[in-house]
Order: sequence, then structure tokens, then C-alpha cells
Amino acid sequence: MLHDLDEPFAALGSAQRDELVQLAALLAADTGTDAGLLARSALVTAGRSRRRTAASELVSAARLELIRRAIGPQDRGGAAAGWESNTLSAIAPGGFDVLRRELAHLPPRTRTALVLGRWAGWSEQEIAATLRCPTDDVGTEIARGTDALRSALHPASAHRRPVETFLQPDAHRQLREALDGLARSLASSATPVPSPDELRREVTRVRRRRWLVALAALCGAALVAVVVLTGGGSGTPGDQVEATTERSPAPRDVDVAVVATRGSLAQDGVFLAGLRDLPWADQTVTDFPLDVPTEPDSRRVLFAGDVPGGRWALLVGRPVPVEPNGGPGVADELLMAWFVGPPGATPEQMTLASYPYGIAPGVVPALFDPRTGTLVVVAAAGDSVDVSQRVDIDAEGQDSRSWIPVELDHGIGVAQLDPVGLPWTWSTVLRVQRDGRQTITSSPDGILVPLQEQVLDLDIGFPRTPTEEERNAAEWAAQAALSATGFSPGEVAMTARALVPVPEPALGSLALVTIELPSGAVVVTAQWAHEAAEGFMGGADCGLEVRPAEPPPEDGVLAAQCELWHPVDGRPLGTMLLVVAPPQVDRVRLYRGDGTFLVEHAVPDGGVLLVPGPEGLADVEAVTSGGVLLGRTRPLGHWMPTE
Repeated sequence: MLHDLDEPFAALGSAQRDELVQLAALLAADTGTDAGLLARSALVTAGRSRRRTAASELVSAARLELIRRAIGPQDRGGAAAGWESNTLSAIAPGGFDVLRRELAHLPPRTRTALVLGRWAGWSEQEIAATLRCPTDDVGTEIARGTDALRSALHPASAHRRPVETFLQPDAHRQLREALDGLARSLASSATPVPSPDELRREVTRVRRRRWLVALAALCGAALVAVVVLTGGGSGTPGDQVEATTERSPAPRDVDVAVVATRGSLAQDGVFLAGLRDLPWADQTVTDFPLDVPTEPDSRRVLFAGDVPGGRWALLVGRPVPVEPNGGPGVADELLMAWFVGPPGATPEQMTLASYPYGIAPGVVPALFDPRTGTLVVVAAAGDSVDVSQRVDIDAEGQDSRSWIPVELDHGIGVAQLDPVGLPWTWSTVLRVQRDGRQTITSSPDGILVPLQEQVLDLDIGFPRTPTEEERNAAEWAAQAALSATGFSPGEVAMTARALVPVPEPALGSLALVTIELPSGAVVVTAQWAHEAAEGFMGGADCGLEVRPAEPPPEDGVLAAQCELWHPVDGRPLGTMLLVVAPPQVDRVRLYRGDGTFLVEHAVPDGGVLLVPGPEGLADVEAVTSGGVLLGRTRPLGHWMPTE
């Protein structure tokens, strides 16, 4: 039974949604960023936690998610992944576009402190607690950002020193009004955030997919396309600035769900009719029977064709009416699902290959089989598509991507990428250009893999012979890291740094694993695994981060905080903190985000500590037996690669 989402979403007002869109617009401040989609994504992410019991808690969590994405999991001193493109559109001097350009050029931490302090009205203490930095640093960042924006607000005063311009009595008011006008202008052209009911249904679908797709869901979120649309016209912020830039028309809005069938088998009427008669069900890929009843008369074939190593098809259909929250969608929603079969397969040999979920206008469906390297993209005629199969990570832990074009025929692309020895991967990313403008970035769906093929014999270095649960936890953690980065098992060195039994009521085992990449950078990842009484092997992701090659992981403190849930019914089972410390660490001290002390724990022999995770935990401080402080670390975050 899924957690009841009605209460926090039902009370979510339009003003709260608008505020989140405006915050996303200012933190991103890039002409290629759709603040509405960012706000929607943050709300869905926040809503997935069962701890949100009120709309205010949901909004606060979504606000923190936007801030986390803006500054990134680590302060890189530059643009955070997923927020800013490498170049800005051509913009005219003066007006809103100058302010937007200057704001976008600020380092993420500076821009975030400035927006929270000068626009949102947060105190320096509140900002310091959120950004986990000294209060004095917040004042410095705000001053630095204010100085950088002075020529955008007062072009004639650019030659003055900052003190002559921004210590004027009305300077802060003018900056706040200008930022507010910019936020409103950018938000007015953003994609609207869906209604609370639609958001609740989306969270329900994401949760259900995560439970039903077994190991793939345990290691990563479902791969759903993200539409990124460039905003339209601009507004007027007040008397200080006015918009002057002419923007090119938005790309065509193409719904591939209504386009005629395409692919090498598009004219085979008998084969297409057989596909439409197939039930949307499969008994082999998960521990739950996969059965999504759809109305036969509503089913259409969008793609059917022969591909390297097999025969693939993409169908859409509407679900049979179900009780609220009782299925993957509601009756008026259009679902999509992939079917695959061997070369020359008949319709009866085609099997359901992806868990059905809603297809929205603007989405470009794609399917990727990492075991064979086959990729199929179903785009609109005239689109151009590039693909990046993996993330390039250097010795400093900085990530980037390389892109190759996908050859399209009337919008259909069939590409052969490098095979990866994994049953799934979500490191592969597509970017789509329509009418000369990048409009969509997405990850392709992965083929559902039968249970007996989901277990890999990974070459992980264990400190001792693991139990079955411990091995599962370590291998799931390693697969999560490999799938997020795109590396094959043979390219990396994997080491289990900790294998720990979890006490009641959760039980199971926790594993913390490090993966050394070819560059020397290290991925740190943690996972909980438990074979429930019902016979279902469940688990929880406890974080994943990329660290520089130096210092090596064995020389520092590693920490992961895990929220544990019952594998079948989703009941919360508590939060555990896992700390792995080098021999010289005698104890650890835990602190809140505002720097206040929580509790101290002695580190057992062997350097592995498992304790309940306290509410508000932000930092873990290592202390030697002689009382020497060795610095602080944070529990693992959730790293996302650059797109």
C-alpha cells in the first residue's frame, strides 16, 4: 500500500507554486531553463518522502531541493550541473537581459546567497544554515553578487566604487524590486506547474514504478523524459528596467503520440494488428506480476521495426478505469510501453519491455538496451538528436559529456552504441533540437530484465566473506554507481568499505562501496538490502557522490544516512547513519545545519559505526583519541551528472 499523499498536495496553493517557479527562475537565470519544469521536478522529488504531512513542509522541502540543485552536491566554484548551459543567447545591452546575464554569470553559491538574501528576504543566519557555511561568508557572497550587478541596475555608475553605489539608502530596495521583476517575467513564460492532483498522481506513479521495477528501481529513479522549453516574451520589472530583446519563435509543439506509425514494419498491417492485441503484461521481470490493463480499442503502434539483434515496437493506449491510486494511471491518461522480441519475431513472441507510464506532448520516447548497445529514438520529423552514452569524470571529480549525432529517418533513429555489461543504465542522455533550438533532454527507457538476469557477478573486494544480503547490498550499490556514470564493471576497481547488519525493526544489511574510476576519481555509494518476510528482496538507496582522486577514500571519513522503508508496503522503518572512519578516529560528533551540537559517538574497533540518524543532521566531525579535530564531512548526497 502506497503512502497517502492527499494531505500535503491538497493544500498546495497557486501562490506557493508560483513562488517556487520564481525561485527556480532566479537560481537558474538562464534563457534555456524552464523554471516551471524545475519547480515541478522539485515538488515531485519532495513529495516522494513520506515525511511530508503538510503543504508548508512540502514547499520547504521543494525549496531546499531547488537550492541543492543550484549549488550542486559540492561547491565547484562554477555552474552547477543541470542548471546552466555553456553559452547564453545573444542579448541586447540594458534592460532585463543585462540583469539576467549578470546574474547567470555569478558563481552558483554567490547567486544563491544573493537571491535568498535580497529577493526572498532570508536572514544571513538562515542562509548560512542552508548553505552550510559561516554566517560571515554569507555577507561576503551577497556583497560580491551585489557589486557584480551594479552595472546592470545603474549603467552610469559602473565606474564608481561599490560603496558609492550600493550603500545608498534605496540600493537594497532597487535590487529587490529588479530581482522581483525579473523573477515574475521569467516565471510568466515558464511551463505552468500542474495542479495538486496531477502532482500527486505523478508522485504516485514514480513510487509505484520504483517498487515494481525491482532492482532497477532500487538503484535509480525511473527514466522519464524531461521537456525543457525555452521561455517566450519578457515583462517589465518596474521603473528601473525594461525588456528590449526580440526572441525567436518557440519550436513547433509536436505530439509524437498522434503521428502515423513509423519504422521498417510500419506497412505490415498483420503484424501491427497482432501488436495491438497483445496484453500489457509480463510475469518474468519483477517480483510482482506486471499487468497494466489497457483498452484494446485505444492502442496505437507508434513504431515497429527491425533493429540490431531484434525487433522492437512502441505502443500507446489508455488504461482500463481503476480505483484512485489503484493503477499506473487514470482513464483519461495516455500510457506508452515498449515491446521487444528476437529477430523476425511474430507478434506472439513480442514481450512487454518497459513499465507503462504516461506520455506527455513534447516527450521524445527512446529505448536503450545497454547489453547490446541498441538505441531507438522516436522523434518528430525534422528534429535532430545527439546522444551521450556516459559521463566523463576527471581526477578532480569534475564531469562533462561528449556527444555524437543520431542518424534519423523521418524522425526515427536507430543507433548502435557501445555495449555495457549491465542490465540497465541511466547515464545515457539524449538532446533534441527542433527548429534550430534545443528543446528536450531525456534519458531513454531501459529494457526490463528477467529476474534471473538481474544478478551480476561483480568483482568487488570484500573485507570478509559476505552473507547473501551483504553481497546484494554491495552489488546494488556498485550497480547504481556504474549505471549513473556509464562505466563497465571491468573498467573500475570496486571495494566494499563496510558491511553492517541493521537492527530491528528494519533488519537487512547496509553496504558502503567505493568505485575507483579510470581517472582516479572515486564514486562513494551506499545501499540497504533486506529480504522481507514475504520473500521479496527490497532495499533503499543511501546516497551517491563523486569525489576527487585525492585524498583517497581510506584516508577520510565516509558517512551515509539511510531512510529505510518496508520493501512491500512502504512503512517507514527509521533512519540509520553509517560512518566509516580511518584508524586514527576515536569518536565522531554530529551537528545540525546551523552548527549546533547534536551528539557524540565512540567509533568501534574496525572503524565502522551504525547508529540511528538524528533529526536535522548536517555534519559529521572526526576526533582523534588526543582530541585533535580532523575536519567535518557530510552524509552522502545524491549526485547527478551534467547534461
